[in-house]
Amino acid sequence: MALKAHIKKTRAKLQSLSFRTGVIILAMCVPFYILSFAQMLLPISAYAKGTLWFILFGLAKTCQYAGLTIIGAEGLRRLKKAFTRRHPEHRAIHPASAHYGSFIIKRKKRAKRPFFYGI
Repeated sequence: MALKAHIKKTRAKLQSLSFRTGVIILAMCVPFYILSFAQMLLPISAYAKGTLWFILFGLAKTCQYAGLTIIGAEGLRRLKKAFTRRHPEHRAIHPASAHYGSFIIKRKKRAKRPFFYGI
């Protein structure tokens, strides 16, 4: 019972941090992932390699999950929107219009479904 309370308290504390902090912590997981596998190229014993991998991979996973907890679901949407806004050439054609030569043909918009539609 005390463990559940501790987990809830830790999660609430992480979620109170800012979006920017979450992005920084998520970015920190990338070097840890790279280091956890790059250390296999070092000329050291297998025991040392296993220990280094355990520590670095654990740090990478910790940063990943902590960062995701901090930014939350809304933060993930913000990140996706920021990346699609920066790279317009990778975006798909907007579904409301199709481009055929120099003509733009407008398609009918479907009625929005209520949020409880599949329940």
